[in-house]
Amino acid sequence: MSYLTPPRLTFSGTSYANASTANNNDIANVYDIDNMVLNPSMALMSGGVIGLNQPNLTAPFAWQGSDSNPALRTWLMGLMQTTDPSNPVDGVGVAQMAHWNYYGDYNTYFPAAAVTNAVMATGPAAASDSINGLQVELLGDVFYGRRRGGVLVDIDPYALVTSQIFSGRFQLSYNVSKGVSVPVLIADKPTIAYSYFINPHKNLNPSCTGFEAVSAVFQFGLPIESLQFPAADGFASSALAELREQAQAARGLMVRYCLYDAIFKISAPELNAQFGQGTYVSNPYVGRVLGTIGLWNQGELASAPPGRKLRVQTPYAYTPPPPDLTPDEHAAKQARMGSVAKYRGKTRPAATGDSPPTKPATLGVALAAVDPVNAIVSLDCVSTFPEASTTTRAKFDLGPISLVLLYGTPQVSVVIGPVPYDQATYESGGGMVDISYADNPQLATINANLATGQLALYSSNYGFNLLTETPGADAQTDNRGLYFDCQIAQGTGTGAIPGTAQLTLQVLQHGVPPAAPMTLNLEYWMCSKTFVNPDKPQVPVTTPYFSVAGATPTAPTPYTLGYLAGMGIVAPPGNITVLTDQVQVPAGGQLTLNLTALNPGVSILRFVDPSIQPPPPPNFGWDNCDYATIRILPFNDYRGCTDAQINNWRFIYDNFFGFYSVLYPVMSNVVPWGPDDAPNNPEDVKNFAAQMLMLTDPQMWMSTVYMPITRDLSGGKRELLRRWCVLQQQAPAAPTSRS
Repeated sequence: MSYLTPPRLTFSGTSYANASTANNNDIANVYDIDNMVLNPSMALMSGGVIGLNQPNLTAPFAWQGSDSNPALRTWLMGLMQTTDPSNPVDGVGVAQMAHWNYYGDYNTYFPAAAVTNAVMATGPAAASDSINGLQVELLGDVFYGRRRGGVLVDIDPYALVTSQIFSGRFQLSYNVSKGVSVPVLIADKPTIAYSYFINPHKNLNPSCTGFEAVSAVFQFGLPIESLQFPAADGFASSALAELREQAQAARGLMVRYCLYDAIFKISAPELNAQFGQGTYVSNPYVGRVLGTIGLWNQGELASAPPGRKLRVQTPYAYTPPPPDLTPDEHAAKQARMGSVAKYRGKTRPAATGDSPPTKPATLGVALAAVDPVNAIVSLDCVSTFPEASTTTRAKFDLGPISLVLLYGTPQVSVVIGPVPYDQATYESGGGMVDISYADNPQLATINANLATGQLALYSSNYGFNLLTETPGADAQTDNRGLYFDCQIAQGTGTGAIPGTAQLTLQVLQHGVPPAAPMTLNLEYWMCSKTFVNPDKPQVPVTTPYFSVAGATPTAPTPYTLGYLAGMGIVAPPGNITVLTDQVQVPAGGQLTLNLTALNPGVSILRFVDPSIQPPPPPNFGWDNCDYATIRILPFNDYRGCTDAQINNWRFIYDNFFGFYSVLYPVMSNVVPWGPDDAPNNPEDVKNFAAQMLMLTDPQMWMSTVYMPITRDLSGGKRELLRRWCVLQQQAPAAPTSRS
């Protein structure tokens, strides 16, 4: 099954992600994501004040239209601080109003990653196999004559759990000689990869700061029709030949990788100083990547994790390992990373009896595939077990861990086998572990109950299961980020109809489709749009953004969520009810939901098996959930505008370019549309009209050069831009005055 079972390749190396952050609303409520407009009053997060001797800046910022854009850009690059910056938990120290990376360009790639290991169907590949050392590249599509990598964008920039990566091209290259490499695998048009299994406890070292302790898993498919295997002199690999041969009968290849140990390098004051000198630098996260390449088999989704899901997490208490840094070094690092509070302090309650100096944590999600013929369980633990250090990447010692099978009533357990999770096993296997039970004395019991029982990871030290398989069904989709318009214009008049979209689900029980029909709950959530803070949580939707055809309303689902305590959202803190519908899933587990837009905006549709009672509450990282993010773009109607209006620079700047020039200023390095204190040459902008026509074509959606990279372009805005672009290609030239 997929990459979970051999043949598969392992790769590792460094990762680079350069997301832009002005649209995050983490430090200031800059814009309204639902209606895609800048807010007229941009207040700072609770407790935030203008800081570090900036008398020319005030808060909140009053935005009064595009004439305010130059001042707004300066304000976004300004600094704020909390009223109590010494508070290491609730405060964020010093930050830019645009957060840590105003000039990010969304570029995402692997600067130095290589294949390190291969497992064939018959066992490990020979050490002499040329597969070892192949360069692993995330290249993207061609842009101005070069490939610039993939792009990472959030479907909901407010939220923490909705990242997606468009890859363009994935490639393995063989080093012929120093500085010269040739491709031996080329794959264009990989499917979209979405963030899964966000683990805030991936590294337990107390020197970790910000995202450094966090990991996320991404996965994409390489369709068979896009795969090329060019020959290269001196390259001979039995492992790649086996993958190539078996891929012919499959859907292609699947690539799964984990991003972790990521950290940015430039502090907010340093960025502010460079911006003040006219040096508009980016501040990317640089970290590690560990991944696996295997088969994408028939019937498997491209982007959703395969196999059986072990994601019922039981907290354990741990004693932090020795810090990587001295107190002075850690203080300096905290000062540099002071603008990042995401995931900090959002752990579950400690286990009973927990007291300092221990802390609570949970294992990350694991996946399992069972090969009953060969009596092997393959575990994907790429985000499961924590590290104890960012410098050595040694694994935290949790003591002996066993894979066990829970079965029967009352429930009993049988040990399938030990689970190695040391650093060498983890990194050489890409997080994959194959556990044989062929010689297990309980073989008959295991075979009789493996298909219907629950798999779990048992800790001898703690005396309980740290991670257990989901008891019911899980529902996943290959379109975890769904975009569509709130309304669709009809003709040239004023008519419009509601926008619609489809979302296809695959439901599995113990990794296989259900044999009988079943009920599935749909829960309506969204990221908090009023709580300005890097730790913005998911909260219930009060007014739905869309309807689902055939869904039956049922009683709202009650939850108590620890991460909402003290926010003042609900009373008593943490107690909520979530709007819930029910749908019927036919035997076989395939269901297509038909959605109709009701309001513009972003929300999350969570899928829950109602047979699990009480229903599992989502945790802070939502790694224990099945869901899809639905983004409904606002209805922007410019059909009544004349060509003369649209062909006026002030009009197109006010209604289009001005918005992007403020939120995504790095684009002004290519298209000089302003604002006034950035590159600004309206006469030259029209020279890019042909390129903008091409790059905004919906047929380019999957490309890494689609414009805008963030995909937040409504149909009406697209038509406005395209009308303007066509007019620029006609004579006489358009007026350019901004007066």
